[in-house]
Amino acid sequence: MWAAWAIIVASLVGLAINLYFVSLFYAVPAWFSGALGGAAVSMRPDEVYQALSRGIADMALMPLTGVATFKVHEVATSSLDVAMGADSAMVFISKKRWDSLPAQARAAIEKHSYLAFSQQLGQVTDAEWNRARGILKDIQPLPAAEEARWRKLVAPVAEQWARETPNGARVLEAFRAEIAAFEAKNKGK
Repeated sequence: MWAAWAIIVASLVGLAINLYFVSLFYAVPAWFSGALGGAAVSMRPDEVYQALSRGIADMALMPLTGVATFKVHEVATSSLDVAMGADSAMVFISKKRWDSLPAQARAAIEKHSYLAFSQQLGQVTDAEWNRARGILKDIQPLPAAEEARWRKLVAPVAEQWARETPNGARVLEAFRAEIAAFEAKNKGK
């Protein structure tokens, strides 16, 4: 099946690529799809199913965690499994609301936050990825040579983000260092 995907990804020019990301998170995937030659079409994740089934979007960029929730597997005839840095998540609370919580509630949140919470979210995400991979039809990995080509095409995306973000170059360098350290530590796992 890679031969069919190769025809699609060799030139994404003109394809309407659905991006369900909103707000701040929309910019990077839009830049990414543009670097690959596609045209970004933004919509909510609950609209992806209809967009694909009716031909409004030719393809969609969606983290595996959204596949089952939004039933994308029902309309996706094939899937390309590409590491694009998705599924980061944060839980926010305003300072005013935090300060209004009873001390016992703040202590419980503090106890179950940070590294332990992050690890738990990681385990849940891994389980959801595995579930999505099990229900998607014809899921293919991106071959190494094609990944290398994509990396070159989207390198300007990271450079642009670093330029337009306060301390972006430093943040990007630290992020890449953390990823490299994680990968070195977990090689073969």
